[in-house]
Amino acid sequence: MNADDKNNTDFWNEELSEYDSFYNQLKEFFISIRKKDDMVFQLLSKKLFELPALGEKTSYPKTCMILIAFLVRVNFIKCSIIDICEKDDNYSSKILFRSLIEHYFKFLYVYINAIKIKNDSFGDEYQFYLDYKERILLLKSLKKNAKIFEQYNKDINNFQLLCEVYPEYKALSENEMNRRTKQFEIDNIIEFLSSQGFQKDSAFLEAIIPKYSELSSYVHGGILAEKNLFYDSDYEKSINQIKEIVDLTLAIDIGTKSFVMMFFFIATKEKEFLFFSKRFQEIMKE
Repeated sequence: MNADDKNNTDFWNEELSEYDSFYNQLKEFFISIRKKDDMVFQLLSKKLFELPALGEKTSYPKTCMILIAFLVRVNFIKCSIIDICEKDDNYSSKILFRSLIEHYFKFLYVYINAIKIKNDSFGDEYQFYLDYKERILLLKSLKKNAKIFEQYNKDINNFQLLCEVYPEYKALSENEMNRRTKQFEIDNIIEFLSSQGFQKDSAFLEAIIPKYSELSSYVHGGILAEKNLFYDSDYEKSINQIKEIVDLTLAIDIGTKSFVMMFFFIATKEKEFLFFSKRFQEIMKE
């Protein structure tokens, strides 16, 4: 073996040794994460399937179902993030994590407003205006597609067309519908959460609000994600990023479950829900 071959062999041996070291760290980390996640699941399973029927009997039936749906969706995303992070897929985890943050912000927005208003009206508004927003966006997309393929009728008004199919939107003008829908845009939701003291009092939210903007590049295939692609391949940096995302993911998941239990305590006055809410918080701190 000549000197160059020996140097190459030494280099790759060092690389493999470094990788093995970080891989073992990651393996131990995920053992502890899975253990905590299992504790959360065992606790949740004692009440989860009772929640829809209980929610129907409260003064917040629609809001209860919205919050339960967020709990389930957050849980699905959490499971996927942990799975792909365990496979050392740092890039994809960031795409999912940004979506998780947005789910959590919207969840908090509904939760806080429902408690402040003390009735189900905000749940009604949330579903009505977001339903409208998503339908109008879909219609705009279809019209763009029609324009590309020369099937476009520029005289058709989006709002009027939507009202023909969904007459419930006729109660308000197009401008008023658009104005009311803006409150559910993510920038306005973040501003609302900040105004409620969340950003000031919670180091956790202070950590994830900037993350939401930073990770936009990963969702949209931006230049920042491209520049970080090889930076993220550094073992130590990559593993630290994975640990951070997984820790924050689990905190969002457990926090969502705790808030849902607290909401059911407020809605039903059953003290058992208060116990569950506090227990989730304790697990999060362990």
